[in-house]
Amino acid sequence: MNDKDLLIFIPTYKERENVRLIVEGLRYNLGPVPILFCDDNSPDGTYDVIMEIARADGAIDAMRRPGKLGIGSAHKDGIREAARRGYRRLLTLDCDLTHQPSDCARFVACEQGDVVVGSRFADPQSLADWNWLRRALTRGGHLATTWLLRLPFDATGALRLYHLDRIGTDWVDAVRSDGYAFFFESLMVLHARGVAIEELSIRLPKRTYGNSKMSVQELVKSVSMLLRLAVRRREISRA
Repeated sequence: MNDKDLLIFIPTYKERENVRLIVEGLRYNLGPVPILFCDDNSPDGTYDVIMEIARADGAIDAMRRPGKLGIGSAHKDGIREAARRGYRRLLTLDCDLTHQPSDCARFVACEQGDVVVGSRFADPQSLADWNWLRRALTRGGHLATTWLLRLPFDATGALRLYHLDRIGTDWVDAVRSDGYAFFFESLMVLHARGVAIEELSIRLPKRTYGNSKMSVQELVKSVSMLLRLAVRRREISRA
């Protein structure tokens, strides 16, 4: 693996307890792969922790944004920045340790698909450690994207591998959502463009530290975007 083959991208907001753990896990499973964090000016000092780690690990870098601009907006910035820096592949994941570094190694080794996404539904035990409400919301989102958007895969997760050398970044401009809806809207755009999307089964443990960033307001916005996308589905398919 050469210097411009793979970049790992991790957006953060109030994740100071998790940053060191996720870096340690990725280093153990993937070695000295470049890691780019994107912090939305976390009030708990997450960015400062990242910079402290970066002083000892030259393969770690971070973007700092002025405020909480949305998880989808962070992923758009990360994808564009990876392409600007000339990386051929981009692996994206959350910082809350629900995405396991051992799974990341399987993604990097996967040779199928232009985009590889984590599936929480291929294994019946994937969400066994989650509480009933979180399982219900996740399964409900999957049913909605399958039924309304006709997406035949897990479309709401952040653990993904993008082959940027194959798919480019122009599709990012077609994704309107800056929040959680980015995940299913982006796959809808990619799927409509004929991009080969592969799934890998993953198992998610319960969150180790901190709390979910999904607010009621963000949930309502995501549902609203889902319904609008269902109406626009044919338009996107023709784009």
